[in-house]
Amino acid sequence: MIALVLRFIFFFVVLIGFIQFYFVRLKIKSEFIPVIVFSSIGLLMFFAGLLNVLLEVLVLLVVASLTYLIYAFITKEWTVSFLTPGMYYFFIFTVYLAFFLNGAKFVAYDDFSHWGLVAREILSTNKFPNFESLIVFQSYPTGSASFIYFVSKLIGNTEGVMLFAQSILVVSGIIPLFAFINKNKGISYGMIFLATTFFLTSNVGFLALSVDTLLSILSLAASAIILYYFINEENKWFYMQLVPILSFLMIVKNSGILFVLINGLLFFYCSLKSEKSRLKSIKIALFLVGIPYSVKFLWEKHVQLVFSKGFESKHAMSAENYKTIVDQKSVADIQLIVKKFIARSIDMSQIDIKIGALCLLFFLLTVLLIKWNVLSSKGEVDLGLKLFISSLILYYIYQLSLLFMYLFSMPLSEALVLASYERYNMTMIMYIYGLSLLYLFLLLSENKIRPLSSPSNGIVLFFCILVLVLPVYWKYPIEKSLFIKGEYSQNDRKIVETVFNKNNLSKDEKYLIYLSDQPEINWASYFYYVSLYALHSADIKMITNETINEIDLTTVKTNLIILRDDVLMNEKLKSKGIVDYTEIVTLN
Repeated sequence: MIALVLRFIFFFVVLIGFIQFYFVRLKIKSEFIPVIVFSSIGLLMFFAGLLNVLLEVLVLLVVASLTYLIYAFITKEWTVSFLTPGMYYFFIFTVYLAFFLNGAKFVAYDDFSHWGLVAREILSTNKFPNFESLIVFQSYPTGSASFIYFVSKLIGNTEGVMLFAQSILVVSGIIPLFAFINKNKGISYGMIFLATTFFLTSNVGFLALSVDTLLSILSLAASAIILYYFINEENKWFYMQLVPILSFLMIVKNSGILFVLINGLLFFYCSLKSEKSRLKSIKIALFLVGIPYSVKFLWEKHVQLVFSKGFESKHAMSAENYKTIVDQKSVADIQLIVKKFIARSIDMSQIDIKIGALCLLFFLLTVLLIKWNVLSSKGEVDLGLKLFISSLILYYIYQLSLLFMYLFSMPLSEALVLASYERYNMTMIMYIYGLSLLYLFLLLSENKIRPLSSPSNGIVLFFCILVLVLPVYWKYPIEKSLFIKGEYSQNDRKIVETVFNKNNLSKDEKYLIYLSDQPEINWASYFYYVSLYALHSADIKMITNETINEIDLTTVKTNLIILRDDVLMNEKLKSKGIVDYTEIVTLN
């Protein structure tokens, strides 16, 4: 424990070195520094992975940070002026998450099927996955895993540290909202905390490494920086601060393409309003989109080099994969998927749809209240109307992209049940929710009011509660709470690992894993990926009561793992001459 605390302090010192440099030398606003620093680190480590020099670049970054920190002390360049309320909030949350996530373990399906698996592999091999790895989703970019690598190498290669790394990355993207808080600070800070709760728990949750929330938050951070500088007419070169964020966003997940484009268009629109030269606006916008797309291109070339069929793997964004998936679907299948998708996307009984509608309603009603002079505001009515229209358009464009995914990228069995629709949909809804927060902070700052001093001020406060509390209330499951960590001993992973650890199973061998029809262990795909993660073996086959007859136990040579005993398995093993057996049976 002492060693872990010392390593965390070391990481904290390295982080302070970067923050000092970005604040003093690059003159970046304090609230924007954490997300820019983390995006820069993630991007540099990603490039290092492409060049197969991960460990070397990590050492260089640490040495550079510590060297500058020493130099700053010697030359008295050291300052604490960067310690704004937003930075205090960031540091406090970082310490809390370090304490809370100590000893945490993966329990989510996607961590075993990809995100946790790829992060662990990079940490253990000091290189990106290649044709020798167990990775199934080979075309998924490794941006978040690159940042996790940096943090975990400094603090410790544990699952809790990996979860901590991604959590502080999410929190760093929330901090730019503090830049918009000038008045009514008490209420605004409370809103920030509620928003943090919402962002960390409402979709993927911070006890998993899936990157859907990360997409929303990084995109929101970039949008906040764009709007801040154009509203305040500061720093003509600020767009360079967006390059690491947008480039990193592009390699977090394939769908980052859409969010990079959104921010490129936002910059272009704002630039047209403030720049005299339209050509200059076009050039900068193309630059902001072009650099991230170049990074994406490098990743695609890497996939082609190290994976023979990387772009034919599941959910790959390639013509080959799209053709394979579409060929599996009949016209009737496509019609059924479209019908189910439309019904789900307008189903107001679903929490994600309610939250999206609430955010749009907030924009619209606030604009109307300003027009009717119920609220007094200078120039914010146009911004609110534009945010309403743009959010509505963005939402439906995103719905079309989701429909495209179900039709062209997702296997038939998953597409027919609209697998993970809520998680995907919440990615855009959380971004829109963040924009509504930003607009609300602008209203509270511009009005220069105390929210309890008049009826109109009370309306503002009411909308604060409506926009923030209801989504948190609707999407705040206990198992994802900021204060209650789920019991690892109660989840399905424990069932598998108890058997594995008790029998000292070897890695890289051949395994048959038998699941009985008992409901607590009949999720075959989950147990497959947990077993793959735990045994470091891709030669694993799951069998159940329904599929056991497909296996001839009298001829097969493998390790049979029996998670639950039952009559059917007893009969099968008797045919092999095995009467007395334990959880592990070696079949020769």
